[in-house]
Amino acid sequence: MTLCLPFRFYGRIAEEPDAHEHDTLVAIKENGAGLAHISGERIWVELKKIFTGRHAASNVRTILACGLAPHIGTYFTSESTAKYNVWVQSLGIFFFCAGGGYHSST
Repeated sequence: MTLCLPFRFYGRIAEEPDAHEHDTLVAIKENGAGLAHISGERIWVELKKIFTGRHAASNVRTILACGLAPHIGTYFTSESTAKYNVWVQSLGIFFFCAGGGYHSST
């Protein structure tokens, strides 16, 4: 689960989106397949925190660009922009309706 932590904490402390440390992203790309050994429930708990944090859309784009999509239960790629936008908007609506609070993802 440590692969998700940089994105979760980035949303908490970073002032600007898309300014991740290059070495961190390289390590995430190299070790992404390790998420296949983590239960979907644990991954979902971490993703909910990322989705409701600041810079959510940027973080999700970066997660997809790192090639983690197959390991987090989605097969969107950073190139499937239209599907990705609908997915992120749907998540925002879901969390707003579920009382999870809504933080703009754009």
